[in-house]
Amino acid sequence: MSRSGYYKWVKRKPTKTEKRLRHLINCIQKVYDEHKGIYGYRRITIYLNHYLNASVNHKCVYRLMRLLELKAVIRRKRYTYKPHKPQHIAENVLNREFQVDYKAMGVLLTDIT
Repeated sequence: MSRSGYYKWVKRKPTKTEKRLRHLINCIQKVYDEHKGIYGYRRITIYLNHYLNASVNHKCVYRLMRLLELKAVIRRKRYTYKPHKPQHIAENVLNREFQVDYKAMGVLLTDIT
């Protein structure tokens, strides 16, 4: 690269697109921090378009978030298991004596596994 080309690049003025992208980067960072990193690129796009009237595409937000190394925090699902005692406990009528006289419908067994 020539010396004159470098200094021309250093002294150039930012274009409208660069200004817009810098503004979007600041907005994305603000929204990401405001929501503690929970929002991904889809929800940030919706937020920018709805609340800030930015009219930005989701692919642009995705690209800028990759540039800033921002990723959505994936929250763990909470399992709500409540231990409880059974309401009705059946009586142990057989006492593990499974060999009985064969009567019609005398003893009915099942396996719950």
